[in-house]
Amino acid sequence: MKQSSAEFTRTLPVLLLPFSRDRWAVTAAGQAQRRAVPALALVAGAVPMLAAVPLGSHRPIWWMLLAIAIAGLCVIVLIRHARARTARVPLFGLPLLMALFLAGGAAQLLPLGEVLDLERQRIAIDTHATALALIRWTSYAAFFWLICHLAADRNRARTIAWTILAGVFAHAVWALVAFRFLGDAAAWGAKEHYLGAVTGTFVNRNAFAMFLGMGLVLGLGLLLGDVLRHDPRRPRMMRLLSAGGLWAATLWLCLGIIALAFFGTASRFGIFAGLMGALIVTGALAAKHSDGSGHFVARVMLWWSGATILLFALVGKPALERAIFTRIDSQDRISLYVQTIDLIRQNPLTGIGLDGFEIAFQAVHRPPLSPDLFWDRAHSTYLALWAEMGLVIGSIPPLLCAVVLAVTILRVRRAGRDFALGIVGIGVIALAGLHSLVDFSLEIAANVYLFLALVALGLTTGLRKGAS
Repeated sequence: MKQSSAEFTRTLPVLLLPFSRDRWAVTAAGQAQRRAVPALALVAGAVPMLAAVPLGSHRPIWWMLLAIAIAGLCVIVLIRHARARTARVPLFGLPLLMALFLAGGAAQLLPLGEVLDLERQRIAIDTHATALALIRWTSYAAFFWLICHLAADRNRARTIAWTILAGVFAHAVWALVAFRFLGDAAAWGAKEHYLGAVTGTFVNRNAFAMFLGMGLVLGLGLLLGDVLRHDPRRPRMMRLLSAGGLWAATLWLCLGIIALAFFGTASRFGIFAGLMGALIVTGALAAKHSDGSGHFVARVMLWWSGATILLFALVGKPALERAIFTRIDSQDRISLYVQTIDLIRQNPLTGIGLDGFEIAFQAVHRPPLSPDLFWDRAHSTYLALWAEMGLVIGSIPPLLCAVVLAVTILRVRRAGRDFALGIVGIGVIALAGLHSLVDFSLEIAANVYLFLALVALGLTTGLRKGAS
């Protein structure tokens, strides 16, 4: 499984082939293909849901298998549409930034220690971990391209979205069943951590809260996008309450089950970030569907506030108690951040290598940070990126998210219809950006795949072709 730096460098252009231009070619599917069962869309939408099953794919073996599967899907798409008519999707330099980040990671494997006056031969402290991390990050870029490609068709975009929502619902059901009826058990046996909290197939409740929070934002976007749409035969608030029949009522019930599992995680900042994402989606959809006055938006936000208060009253007590009365490792967390900043100062430009934090942090670990605890994460994705990749290259992922957010907002503002998924993308970026300030949940592979899928669906807003 070992790979030399030279071999890795030779294969890198092949891995970056789909991202080599400022504009990615996205195929406009033919009429016959639109009528066919969107099998690729179903499979692509199932990837984040399957990734969440084995402990959130937090182990290398799982995301290695996912990387192989995603590479296969990309090859199928490229072969299938090689001769089809293509439409260019402007992405404002995103492929270049992605390639620059991957190139920066690859450079950490090269023997540049003497050139950079380092004490070690290579930048990466753990070259094997960095090489594996590069494969994971390349699979992230490939998966994002894949979803952007498929989401260029409206039917496929909605298929991906509904597949993801169904998968999140299934995870929520399993999590509640395991918590309520199986003695708070885990899928792999007896649960050792986070007893009394809903964790589903994840180990960490905060990671599961982010996963469910993104599903909640998606569900609200899909359902409210239809419910709030103007219907001259019925007042919109009546549609909001009745939801137009048994099917929509069933969907609201599914969304309620996701919300129950979400609050059951008792993740304080996870719930806060998820509610902020849901608030953005609800308010933005209400504003897009309003007649220009603020009365309708105010009524929708009042409904949202009432539903949130009701959920807190029913199942949110553990999270409230933890937020108000519990002092959980606040001093340790501050000390962790301070010592992580010290690690960044030691290697401000080069970093210590992707996935090298666990080893490198031992050199700066000191009191008052508890010596009895083992820290393998920075508990802040931003600090982790800067520690592992340096301040310049490590800032590329947040910059990518900022560019995508700005482009998505512009496209949502200009979109005359089919803007619900764009607003979902905005809400998901806000959710993940907030949560990543104080946690590492976006460093879990399953959450990254789900995040990228929803962001890609939002980014293609206003560019889709085909019937809705």
